[in-house]
Amino acid sequence: MGVVADTLCIKPAASIAELRSALALRYTVFGGEGYLDPAAHPYEIEYDPFDLLPQTTHFVAKDGDTVVGTVRLVEDSRFGLPLEQEADFSAVRARLAESPGRRLAEGSRIATRGEYRGQGISDALFKIGIAGALHRGITDLISVGNLGKSAPGHAARFDVAHEIFVTRLGYTPVGPEFYYTDFHEFALPLHLDLTDLPASLEACLGQPTPRITSPCHRIHS
Repeated sequence: MGVVADTLCIKPAASIAELRSALALRYTVFGGEGYLDPAAHPYEIEYDPFDLLPQTTHFVAKDGDTVVGTVRLVEDSRFGLPLEQEADFSAVRARLAESPGRRLAEGSRIATRGEYRGQGISDALFKIGIAGALHRGITDLISVGNLGKSAPGHAARFDVAHEIFVTRLGYTPVGPEFYYTDFHEFALPLHLDLTDLPASLEACLGQPTPRITSPCHRIHS
């Protein structure tokens, strides 16, 4: 039985301590699940150069003073986006080039401490990440759906990714699956058009999130 927290707070990381706790949580979760080699991270944090850019916002789920979940929003800049180093998002870039005024960002590195899962924290992190993008005038969001370590053709590889990203959140696959070298598994590149939200996502964003306090209780209207 996992920890049940009656009050959680989902918020942007507002200090160096909260940022470091988010990166340490990523190390703990991704390392514990075999997605990275702990020996390659001697400072016990998982990070890349994009984590330190001013265009990046880290959101954290906190139980008291403890960070128990995190996700990041990386806004496009002259450095590009981290997922573009792994997957082909040229179709999304081409679409944006045809529509002046559109702005691109990436949602990635979502992690929740194991004992806190099953409480809607991941859903709340997805929601606040999307809401953060909307508030910043982002029109297009890219992400990836993890497909696991099994090779293409394995049964049920798409079920979880499809349920979360396509059915619930309204993302559209935009390319073939690829081998995600950062995490040693296969993944599917995804795109979300924030100017034309599907009804399912509108409903999701407008619903109160159980056990989550403001500013994430209801984050879209």
